[in-house]
Amino acid sequence: MPVLTYLTDFSVHPLWVADGVDVHLALHAVPAAQARAAGARDVRVCGPVADPRFHPVPAPERAAARARFGLPPTASLALLVAGSWGVGPVREVARDLRDCGAAVPLVVCGRNDTLAEQLRADGIEHVYGWVDDMPGLMHAADVLVQNAGGLTSLEAFATGLPVASYGCIPGHGLTNAAALDEAGVAAWIRDPAQLKHVLAELIDGPRGLLQREAAHALFTVDPTARPPKPPASAAPAPPPSPHPPPKDRPPGRLPPRHHHRPGLRGLGGRGRHSGRHDRRRPGPDARDRPTPRPRRPAPRAPHGPCSARSAREGAARMTGGGLRALRQWAPGVTAEGLPPTVRAAGSAAVQVKGHPA
Repeated sequence: MPVLTYLTDFSVHPLWVADGVDVHLALHAVPAAQARAAGARDVRVCGPVADPRFHPVPAPERAAARARFGLPPTASLALLVAGSWGVGPVREVARDLRDCGAAVPLVVCGRNDTLAEQLRADGIEHVYGWVDDMPGLMHAADVLVQNAGGLTSLEAFATGLPVASYGCIPGHGLTNAAALDEAGVAAWIRDPAQLKHVLAELIDGPRGLLQREAAHALFTVDPTARPPKPPASAAPAPPPSPHPPPKDRPPGRLPPRHHHRPGLRGLGGRGRHSGRHDRRRPGPDARDRPTPRPRRPAPRAPHGPCSARSAREGAARMTGGGLRALRQWAPGVTAEGLPPTVRAAGSAAVQVKGHPA
């Protein structure tokens, strides 16, 4: 049988994530990320769950709710909640709300009768114990002030009531305030000097409208939706080449034929590791050097009388010298015993130099 865990808060406690749970359901992407960081494998965003009685109402029903609770019909009202136990600095927060003048405090003490008596002694006019008609009290209020970020915040989101975190209890109350503020669905007031300004923005300013829209979007999440996959036709981009592209050269210019690579002698080396030794044995970058272009042969002089005479004199010197050396080592050899080419060269030698072949 599948096992599911519904994460009721925006801040996920590590004890809420267990290995035996098949699916963890989260209210928002912020708690979903926290659940995955805590080790949850399958986490899905499904939105909050609230009683259907918590929903926005028109102005006539808001006025009727105020009359039912005996509240002023036109004043701005701040609903202060502290859970069923009434824990936290509720008395201080109630006095701050009254003294700042931004809204009239409505304090719900739950089952903490002692707290209710203290608040009445402090001069707080609208104090309640356990309230059965919590949807009606939210319809009458203009803003919710909370210190724990539990289910009451979700009910305020469903009602369309802006939420502020102030005087939060240590531990989970602070982490919930940070997560709600990160998600953009509740304002976290850390400084009492900012209390009046932030409450005014939430009641009649654009900040309250933005929070109402963000809270309404929580209840429109489709739990069966999946993020779209990238199109199959989109080919991945090729990885960047590790070699830098060649530098551009001006048109008509060729790369240099030789790259000077100084040896170790030019760097102060001595002995066998000299520049000459380095040139004989190219380094590891020799393969990256461009192949030298072969040099063109020097143009020959045009054939003419002077060039032909020089050629004949050179041939005579070579052949005459060869014949004299041959006769020195083999005296019996005559010109008739030589090949025709040698005999012709010998005749040229006699004609040019005047000595016999």
